[in-house]
Amino acid sequence: MKKINFEKLSNIYEYIIFDQWGVLHDGKKLFNFTNKSIRKLKNKHLTLISNTSQTLEEFKKQTLKKINLEFKYFNNIMTAGEALRQIKLKSKKNYISKILKKKKAFVISNNKEVDLLKKLRIEKIDCNNCKFILAMSLEPKKNINQIIRVIIKLSQKKIPMICTNPDLFTFKDNSRYFQIGYIAKIYEKLGGKVAYIGKPQRMIFNNVLKKIKKKKTVLIGDNLDTDIMGGKNFGIKTALVLDGFKKLNCFKSDNIALNEIQKKKIIPDYLIRNIKIN
Repeated sequence: MKKINFEKLSNIYEYIIFDQWGVLHDGKKLFNFTNKSIRKLKNKHLTLISNTSQTLEEFKKQTLKKINLEFKYFNNIMTAGEALRQIKLKSKKNYISKILKKKKAFVISNNKEVDLLKKLRIEKIDCNNCKFILAMSLEPKKNINQIIRVIIKLSQKKIPMICTNPDLFTFKDNSRYFQIGYIAKIYEKLGGKVAYIGKPQRMIFNNVLKKIKKKKTVLIGDNLDTDIMGGKNFGIKTALVLDGFKKLNCFKSDNIALNEIQKKKIIPDYLIRNIKIN
């Protein structure tokens, strides 16, 4: 793991893949250096990959435009929700498409993914009559005990789950909350079968990175389990944003953060403070 500043790192690689939260913004607003840095990378091939369950249209409107990210500089943008939609459009024979054909889903959502449900033609139904679970998102401050009680019953009935956001945690108002990936992990421990869409799965990378040169590509992220592991699974170099990693995990010092990296044994190739370019 080499410590380096982002400006030097960007000079090494032709293709740069960005996560969003903790890298480009803090959940409410862009970091003051984000757009400036992105503009200076105009000769690079830029990709943004997010584990949000929103479709690309929703993501641009509800998130990127809201925080004023100049996403016109990105060559590709992909969300987990959009990846699921493309899976349904491109193949009718794979496991996930076969689940989606059942239509009737018990949906776990914060209701910000209306477009995805519409385009997938999913019928929201109660847990007693559902054919599968579509786990999309959680309200940050929601008590999850009721959801856990429901999925315990569904796991006993062998109902399959599709999880469109593998993130375990989200961060809002300076506090960390469970994200839908946490529910999916509980479901797996209960014996339920879960199909994940999003980082660290290779599938989401394959959707937008078919023509890149892997040796000239680096992924920038703040999450070891999704971003860094996802880059490793895809066979590209990775850089961990230390400031974002510390905030996501509520670490107060660099030393605590570095110890956690060694403990998890998911070691990025590079360690950067942020994506600021002077």
